[in-house]
Amino acid sequence: MKYLFIANPVAGRGKTKQLLTEVKNYLSSADINFKLVETSKPGDINQILKNEKDEFDRIIVIGGDGTMHELINSEDIQNKILGVLPTGSGNDFAFTLGLRKNIKKDLETVLNKKTMSLDVGHAEVTEFSGRKFSFLFANSLGIGFDAEVADSVKKIKFIRGLFLYLLGVFTTLKNYQYRIINITTNELNLRDKFFMISIGNGQTAGGGFRLTPLANPVDGLLDVCLVKKISKLKVLRILPLAIFGKHIKNKSVMYFKTDSLYIESNNPIFIHADGEIRTDQMKSLKVKLLNKYAHFITNGVAYVDEKTRT
Repeated sequence: MKYLFIANPVAGRGKTKQLLTEVKNYLSSADINFKLVETSKPGDINQILKNEKDEFDRIIVIGGDGTMHELINSEDIQNKILGVLPTGSGNDFAFTLGLRKNIKKDLETVLNKKTMSLDVGHAEVTEFSGRKFSFLFANSLGIGFDAEVADSVKKIKFIRGLFLYLLGVFTTLKNYQYRIINITTNELNLRDKFFMISIGNGQTAGGGFRLTPLANPVDGLLDVCLVKKISKLKVLRILPLAIFGKHIKNKSVMYFKTDSLYIESNNPIFIHADGEIRTDQMKSLKVKLLNKYAHFITNGVAYVDEKTRT
């Protein structure tokens, strides 16, 4: 079996670069047939895959959620086995795959033969300028406050993980502006001022917040968590509950599952996908689920039905 490792050296505030020697030594000592390539800029992964063609059985990215986001948006990945060594700031999708940011144990996982076919989200965006584009997301998509926090944390260089997200929350909260948003599904038609819209294929976002705690990436449905307009004080009360997924019981929160939805805003609004800002000019958004779209190396996930394992 041949492995292609694609490393994003700046992931995790540059921590990934420091770990590459350890990764190479481990793979060499285990007599693994591998090639390791580093990216130099966003968009490199797709070109790397084109250059390597079909020479590798498994493609493993070394980085965070953003690196995985770039991988699943590359061409011709449906017939490949994909994996991740989590070295980024958030690593929420790696959590879904059962990895835990222990480099040696995670290397053991990506070298095993356990794989699963998981759902992936598809989003089509229309901006106020009229520009349209589409993309896939592996773990989560956020609109409004959640997305502005994702934008904020990109500018914070000295911490990672849950504390990074918390700092981004406080930075964003003081100047946040509400928009009137329409949300349409096959069962619902809503119009309100929403604080945040979180769409989850996995359960966590923001480095560990269980924003969509009932999500299951093989159930053929996306989980949607809507938070209505609330005071800043109430945000601070609900936020700690989101760490444990208890926020969905609050009367200001609406939670449901769907395989597709349409969202429209009266003013430009931020969108993030897997923690990556896709636009701050969204006018409308169509989201749908692609059932069991891609194949991933996993270590088993508690909320995933083991019968789906291949």
